[in-house]
Amino acid sequence: MRRATEKALRRKGIWGAAAASAALLLSSCALLPVEEELPGAPSVSSSAEYGYTTVSVERGDLVREVSATVEYQPSTEEKLYFALDGERIERLYVAKGDTVKKGQLIAELDMGNLPAEITSQENHIREMELQQSHLAETLELTSSQNTKKEKNAQKKVQEAQQALDDAGDVTAEEKKRLEEALSNAQQELETLEAKTRSDERGIQEQLTSLKEQLEVQREKLEELREKKRQRQVYSNINGTVQSTLNVESNPVSSTSTSVAVVQDYSTAVFVLEGENCQYFKKGEAVEITLKDDRVASAKVTRVIEGEEPQVYFSLDVPDPSLGKSSSGKVNKVLEKKENVLYVPAEAVAESEGKAYVYTLDQNSLRSLQPVKTGMSAGDYIEITEGLQEGDPVILE
Repeated sequence: MRRATEKALRRKGIWGAAAASAALLLSSCALLPVEEELPGAPSVSSSAEYGYTTVSVERGDLVREVSATVEYQPSTEEKLYFALDGERIERLYVAKGDTVKKGQLIAELDMGNLPAEITSQENHIREMELQQSHLAETLELTSSQNTKKEKNAQKKVQEAQQALDDAGDVTAEEKKRLEEALSNAQQELETLEAKTRSDERGIQEQLTSLKEQLEVQREKLEELREKKRQRQVYSNINGTVQSTLNVESNPVSSTSTSVAVVQDYSTAVFVLEGENCQYFKKGEAVEITLKDDRVASAKVTRVIEGEEPQVYFSLDVPDPSLGKSSSGKVNKVLEKKENVLYVPAEAVAESEGKAYVYTLDQNSLRSLQPVKTGMSAGDYIEITEGLQEGDPVILE
């Protein structure tokens, strides 16, 4: 500016005026600004001469918020197929939009006589199980009765032995009689024990044979049930039916054509990673702005802390249009102040714990003004003391 002014004066031939102006400028060097040397004494300068950019102190609302990108983790999807080709589809039990549970029957093929065969086999097994139970009870009862009989026989042997021991001096004939009584009691006990072993062994052999037969029949039943399962389709997840096969136009099964598609939206979440995770709490409601500018309501369903923090956001209403490449923006207001004074943050300088701005006084001279600041919100900062609304503040 100074050089441009002197050149113009020379062209007009007014050297005296130029010299006077130069002397005036040199005499005012002490008033030129010392660039950002805070907190020295305020220096002043003509805004017209130095071309300062100024803004006015504004009054309004300040909002401090966090805005972060969240990546979409799609829902779990399951396509369901029949295990057999070329079989007539008997029934489809669900329609698009239905909610299904894990293990729920979705569709089945024509069963023919299979259900009747399964029922017959189940009844046959139940009869065999009842027979097994009856034999086990018989074995237990027989063993109990035989034990009682053996105790009585053992008692007779003990009594006969005691009688013989207590006989003392008796006739040969009497001693022979006592010895025969003991022999008969021992023989009776041996016969009873042999019969007991035989009876129990016979029942046990029947039980063993029946057990083996039951294993065979149960395997046969499982084969029949497996044939039935091959003719049925079950959902392996909790979810919502997204589409189903048109049975009218496709009445025959195919292992390459899905009969239904189920999606579990409980696994569909937006995921936030990094330091911004600290601002969100489980159960908190938020809004997510999608790429097409749609706004979706969501809730924080999971918070993972530690070295690699994560936050999961689940949409209140599932959106089938979202895919693996979907992302969005989540915003959260951290602090808000209404009807406050503020200026651009770049207009405020700090030194030794104090804040300053440069303003223009009524003579358009630059002046250093101490201020007190409050809340910061993006590119702006609140002014709590030192300025009034409309005051000009220098940016450059």
